[in-house]
Amino acid sequence: DPENQHNGELSERLDKKFSDEPLMVVDPVDEERNVASVLSLENYSRFIYLCWRFRQNPGMSFFKSEKRNYSEFRIKQELKRRSDFLVLEFGSIEEVDDIVYPQMRKTMRRLNSELEKKEFRIYESGFYVGQKTKIFFELDRELPEMREMKGPKVFHSKEHLSEFTSKYENVFIKEDRVVAKTEREFTDAKRFLEAFLSDDLGEKGIPGNVAEKLENYSFKDPLESDSEWLNYLGEKLHLQYEGEN
Repeated sequence: DPENQHNGELSERLDKKFSDEPLMVVDPVDEERNVASVLSLENYSRFIYLCWRFRQNPGMSFFKSEKRNYSEFRIKQELKRRSDFLVLEFGSIEEVDDIVYPQMRKTMRRLNSELEKKEFRIYESGFYVGQKTKIFFELDRELPEMREMKGPKVFHSKEHLSEFTSKYENVFIKEDRVVAKTEREFTDAKRFLEAFLSDDLGEKGIPGNVAEKLENYSFKDPLESDSEWLNYLGEKLHLQYEGEN
């Protein structure tokens, strides 16, 4: 609203509505729509970086699109070197991209958050929209059965110490804290995702269009798909592509 037709009210409202999106371009015929909502933070950052490189050394090569082809063999070798991979696949969402992509980003944030709450370490994650929709995680899939639950410092009040020691067994001192060993509810990331995705996805913060499709998801081998998915995965793994020096 460069001419301030809405006295700043539109800008404030849309800043809040599209706060998770890196670039906001309001549709001139629909003020509730951000036409740049498909753009991810990573791609926006890549564009800014390439603009910087262009200013350092201008050339026509920046305006040529190169088809990147990653071989299945290279991806397979890379997967062997890395942590565990989990790939969820489900049906395509029949909506326009500026609805699908924000909802998928919200879904990714939710799933990442839930995995991290259960202490699964995530190294990379992402989603792919094609003939099928995919979500992937590179992570440490297995955790020990027992975990340490940190309690209050021994200098805290008697109430805090009493509350913690009455709640947990097998309590001991580690440095200046009371600590307890507890059994994890989930030690396998795949089993946790199966439990989390089993019901009430809408109530768990998964957007409606995605939640509907996720009711019929399945886990897939990372290499079990078409060339477009493999090229996407090759980019996410930061592989050198064929023909690149």
